Amino acid sequence: MQGKYILLVLILLLLTVVPSGATTTKIVAGAPVFVGESDVDLTRALDNCRIIGWVPNGSSPTMPAAKNITLRPLNEFSSVLAKYTFSPAEYSGYEGAWYCEERAPYKTVFVVKEPQLKIRVWDIDADMDVTGTTIPATANVTYRIDTNMDTALHLKYRLDLTPADGFYTVKLTDPNGKSVTNIYTGSYGNPGTVIQTLDTNPYITSSPYTWNFWKAGGKWDHLARNIQGDFVYPMGTYRFTVSQNLNRMA
Repeated sequence: MQGKYILLVLILLLLTVVPSGATTTKIVAGAPVFVGESDVDLTRALDNCRIIGWVPNGSSPTMPAAKNITLRPLNEFSSVLAKYTFSPAEYSGYEGAWYCEERAPYKTVFVVKEPQLKIRVWDIDADMDVTGTTIPATANVTYRIDTNMDTALHLKYRLDLTPADGFYTVKLTDPNGKSVTNIYTGSYGNPGTVIQTLDTNPYITSSPYTWNFWKAGGKWDHLARNIQGDFVYPMGTYRFTVSQNLNRMA
């Protein structure tokens, strides 16, 4: 039997508002940050800087800023800077380096980026994207994530990170809308069969990220049968979804 499977992808960039680990909020000078992040602690990055400025990419920071923001009044403390929001209204369209404008040398405080996130179905043997296509039951596939938010989990930018600070969620559903949590490399009871748990919370520090489950025991067997002898994976359309919740991004 050569069943046919259609593997689709649904991208959910801003699905949740549940905060990721608190240690992703603390950045150092020069750290990439993302439009929509909130509760970000700028204390170390600012080093008492009060006015920040932006110039277009490729321009010298010594030029007059095309946009500047006064973060706090002169000689006043602001608790907001320990829980700062990179609002789309303030930062969309102003991606790139922001400098401390009030004193030379003009050091980079942070680098603003628009978040990018994409998940694909990846054919391991052919090394190609098969998202949205019909594949044979023998196809050796996994998921691949492309994102620019991998830098949010770099220790050189966010020094207090822990392994609990991952903020991605991957889900796989079958043609009946049922969640798929186990990947069988063969039928139940067969010698050599490995049942892998779907990596639903990848900790992504480089992009692209590919879930390399096959390295631990073979490829996904779409024709695998369970202990009752039924097919584990009915033929039809399967959907991968990815979401992220970096610092209550909204």
